[in-house]
Amino acid sequence: MSNTILSIGGTSLFTYFLELRVMRASFSWTKFAAIGFCILGTSLWCVGNFEGGDDDKKSKNALLGNFLCLISSCLYAVVSILIGKYLPDSGEAEMAFFWGCTGLINHTLMMPLTLVLCLAGKNDIQDLPARLYGMVMLKGLMDNLLSNYMWAYAVLFIGPTSANVGMSIETPMVVIIDLVTRNASYLSNPRSTALNVIGALTIMIGFFGLSL
Repeated sequence: MSNTILSIGGTSLFTYFLELRVMRASFSWTKFAAIGFCILGTSLWCVGNFEGGDDDKKSKNALLGNFLCLISSCLYAVVSILIGKYLPDSGEAEMAFFWGCTGLINHTLMMPLTLVLCLAGKNDIQDLPARLYGMVMLKGLMDNLLSNYMWAYAVLFIGPTSANVGMSIETPMVVIIDLVTRNASYLSNPRSTALNVIGALTIMIGFFGLSL
């Protein structure tokens, strides 16, 4: 719950503040209120999902986890501003070069760490089944590559803040899928279901409020 609220809400808020500071955008109470609606809707959805869940265990590292979520939100906001301010929007080559460099940096930094952890017996990825490797590759293709690629273009087309607020639409989409498939534990609790639906509608109001 904390991860979702801080990640979605924090990224949108941090991005807006950076957009005002770095990109010299003009302050808009409408956009600020729209961000507030998205954060409120996300919070309602998370509370409903938490109350209707089966696992009520508290994390022993909650404070550290919340801090890492905030750091992650700040870094995501910085990337959004870098794309919106410095990445040219004329040509496919610049976008491909940007993500190619991003992948090269990740590969260069993380591959040695992964090998060290494997050799030290701390990360036994060699024991994972082949089917799971395929799922990881599919997730990387759909999420880390395709999703971020389209998100980067959205940053160029509608601005960093609007693009990041738009990512919160994943919450209403999840609620719709849950209602159709009836495959979520919170649906057995009327209060939790109501909070989820109201939260999803609030997020949609905030997102469409950005276009006013």
